Amino acid sequence: MKRKSAMIALISCSVLAWGAAPALAELTFDWDWYGTIYMKFLDGNRKTQDGLYNLGSTAPGAKKGGDQGQGTELELFMLGKISDQVEINCRLKSRFNTNYWTNGGGWIEDGKLQYIIQSQDGSVIDKPLQDFATSSQYIKLRGVQVHITPGYTWIDSATIGSNDWGQFDELTVGKMRYIDRDNQLGLLFQGSLLEKTLRWDLARISVFDRAFGPGWNTGGDNTNIGDGFNAQDAAYVLQLKYNGIDSLNLTGIGVYLRDEEVNEADVNPDGGQDMKLRSQNAVGGLKAAYSFEFMDVGIDVGAAAYYADYKVDTDITFAEKAETAQWSPLLNKDADDFAGKIDLLVRPFDNFSTAIQIFHFGSDYQAYMAQRREGDVLLTEGHDATWGNRYPLDMDMEMGWGGWDGTAQQLPTLNIDNEFTDFDEPMTETCLGWQGVTIVPRYQIGNLSLQGEFTFLGYDTNWQAFGIDDPASTDYPLLEANGGVGVMSTYRSAYAPFQDKRTLISVLNWEYILDVGEGVDFFGKFKWIDEEDKRVKESKYLVDGSTPYYGGYPTHVVDPYGVTGYEHDPFDDLSDDDRDLDYYMTKFGFGYQLFEDLYAKFYYEYYYADLKDGTTAFYPPLGAGTWSAPYQTGIHQKNIFAIHLDYFLSGLEFGLDAQWIFGEYSPRFYGDHVFTENPDGVLGVSTGDGIFVPDVDRQFKQYRLKAWLKVKF
Repeated sequence: MKRKSAMIALISCSVLAWGAAPALAELTFDWDWYGTIYMKFLDGNRKTQDGLYNLGSTAPGAKKGGDQGQGTELELFMLGKISDQVEINCRLKSRFNTNYWTNGGGWIEDGKLQYIIQSQDGSVIDKPLQDFATSSQYIKLRGVQVHITPGYTWIDSATIGSNDWGQFDELTVGKMRYIDRDNQLGLLFQGSLLEKTLRWDLARISVFDRAFGPGWNTGGDNTNIGDGFNAQDAAYVLQLKYNGIDSLNLTGIGVYLRDEEVNEADVNPDGGQDMKLRSQNAVGGLKAAYSFEFMDVGIDVGAAAYYADYKVDTDITFAEKAETAQWSPLLNKDADDFAGKIDLLVRPFDNFSTAIQIFHFGSDYQAYMAQRREGDVLLTEGHDATWGNRYPLDMDMEMGWGGWDGTAQQLPTLNIDNEFTDFDEPMTETCLGWQGVTIVPRYQIGNLSLQGEFTFLGYDTNWQAFGIDDPASTDYPLLEANGGVGVMSTYRSAYAPFQDKRTLISVLNWEYILDVGEGVDFFGKFKWIDEEDKRVKESKYLVDGSTPYYGGYPTHVVDPYGVTGYEHDPFDDLSDDDRDLDYYMTKFGFGYQLFEDLYAKFYYEYYYADLKDGTTAFYPPLGAGTWSAPYQTGIHQKNIFAIHLDYFLSGLEFGLDAQWIFGEYSPRFYGDHVFTENPDGVLGVSTGDGIFVPDVDRQFKQYRLKAWLKVKF
């Protein structure tokens, strides 16, 4: 850390700001700067080097994830104290994507991209281009803010510029993901009243052109909705917190976001341009927390209730529906809905407690700026992250067969974002539409700690034909469509045209400290999930399986014999499209302080999933997305052996995760099917969408390693 001070005299000419200012003031410039050097090393048997993340970006043209390479990041923080009333903060940050140590800092031509040169004689020359955007070690100015503490009674502080917006709430305005931690700028004013028992936060937040809004944009890059105006798109937030009563905390929060576009019908700009609405979003929430004792039993009670109103101009979005029907973080219709939860923690004894959570997140709850990741609003473990990627049976795609470590976090938005993550980082899944109850008892006896869980999940998205008798509707974005992509289903798919689903989760976690040497930390768990989705459950949505395709896609048909319905060929029984998952996993491990500065942990995990998935008998209707889920019915088994190391020196941290993963997938075939041979003579079954599935067990072996080094100065 380094500091530079200077004394200057500032002559002020009649400055008035809610009080008199001195004519002559001395300002002290105190500069503090500090930083971090971060290095990461990836290794694995997938041998991909698209990016220095296991999961990269899925945006067009972006780099996908990799498991190879070494990279370095530098981050410099600068804090300047101008006076007792004014401070400035900023940071300089480099980012690695494909700037491996082997590319010489980005100057090596990798030949991956091409640009076209028009020569003087008119000929076109293709020349390899250095991938400067992703491989050069650029440093970016980030996190610039001015922090003002004027000393007035009616306001405590004002923060102008960058912010992570973690002051608010996951269901209204959530904290930005770490790679965008201070990329979103705005105005934040904070103050207090009633002897500081009532605190208020008032903000105007400029809204990203990308990531928010229907179709993941606020209109700025879409030529079919006027001029693409986004420079003034903003959200306005007011939060009040009251703690004037012992053990009682109350919070109220309101958010209003309005996205407008230039009205192209206004052809006379002499009086300025008229605007028209693209979408707007109003969200309000009330939260309360109270702690008390009753008959020597400690009780903590928390409650939160939210209401969201969302409106979208159908004239504007009609042209966009072909794109946003499947790939959008928001609905293509006006909507309003509720969300809420009640939390109860009871401590009858010193070594025993029980936590209970009742929750409901409405299917149509739409919050533009709800938190996208790195947050958790539910008590349940949810699904296991090892199956969270869209292609759990494809080593070449996304995370590889191993997936992420641990369990999923839950956030109530379609705008879930797990991009730019490694396997050891948390995975987030949407809980939009979830409703149910979770019970978590905890017990401590001596060196043994036990924690259980029972969760019942129902779904506010249990409906037939979207609940509107029209599965060709494009109002509900389907993302990965049928909700069955991935063994545990994909992390951001909340909607399916037909659903009748319920989930049961049971967990037992345990830890035991053995008093040997420095103490051996033993730990383990057992988890069981039973999940069933009947999907189509009304016979009026069936056809007899003989109705032909129209244009290669299923359609809403009326056949010449008078049979009406939605085509699911071959589909002649209500059970043909059912999804039934029987799942359990177990874990055992131990950790030990090997040396004064080195801690080591070893563990083994076993996963077993028996999945009967009728996706191959079910097709997404026309207009509701055409994603075809891979065949995955059968037995899935996965074994993981892992080593984790933590090493600390003064100012230095080192971590290492190494995993060896092996297992197999054994396909199963149910219902009416015929074994045929493919051109290679392999027996298998051709599914309704024409995909040949060989009747062969698939063996998987994956090795992966992540090591990192962090030095703070």
